Amino acid sequence: MSRTPIPDSTEAHRAPEYGGPMSRNEPTPTNALVGAVAASDPADLRINLRVALIRMATTWAVQQGIEVGYQRITGRVLPSALDSDVPLRRILRWAAVTAAAVAVSNVAVDRLVLRPNEIDRDGEPA
Repeated sequence: MSRTPIPDSTEAHRAPEYGGPMSRNEPTPTNALVGAVAASDPADLRINLRVALIRMATTWAVQQGIEVGYQRITGRVLPSALDSDVPLRRILRWAAVTAAAVAVSNVAVDRLVLRPNEIDRDGEPA
């Protein structure tokens, strides 16, 4: 009975020679605001800044809209994580609703603010 050789532990954990997925050539969430455009050109920086500011404004507007809507429908203030008398499931439910609404608004901002020819389907500059 022959045994399969066990690879050396240093080879099993060695990063690939090309730099791996975290190399500077590949987009990651930390090196691209929109995941598409590198900010080397001042025009790209303006686009990224514009998208970030619009995202912040829409996030605030969505959260305010949810709070006002909840208060108008129920007559109560939207539950907060600090409310000890509110059941946890109700807090988690409204946190999920808020997160989903903010995610939808971020996608809408990306689709409406960025022109379709600025990024392709893979997130790479066109």
